[in-house]
Amino acid sequence: MLEVDLVSWLDSTLGCEVFYQHLHRQPVSPFVWFTRSGDSSADALDDSGDPDVVFCDLEIYSDDLAELQTICAALRAERDYRGDLGNGYVDDIAIVDQVDDYQLRASAESLPQFSTSFRLTITGYES
Repeated sequence: MLEVDLVSWLDSTLGCEVFYQHLHRQPVSPFVWFTRSGDSSADALDDSGDPDVVFCDLEIYSDDLAELQTICAALRAERDYRGDLGNGYVDDIAIVDQVDDYQLRASAESLPQFSTSFRLTITGYES
């Protein structure tokens, strides 16, 4: 499953806890939260039912600005990543900063002071 494999990959790449969709408890700084925000199929004749492209919104939080910048640099270094993704494989993960009107969506009693957000475009995932 893409989301499980993405959690595993982000955890090993960024070295901090990763949450998908829900913060099921009060997170400890730093942490990553993401949700699947859409998908697209380029080939309508493909009977697999799996999307060709998956979009995810990703947010990174930290109480320490330097730590946040280090985690962001580690994520940006993986721009256009191709290879193993957890137990699966991916042709490409495009990583870009979110647009200016993006509103943070992670929700908890309190969130760390510093945050930033990205848009991931995942192409060619196979489990």
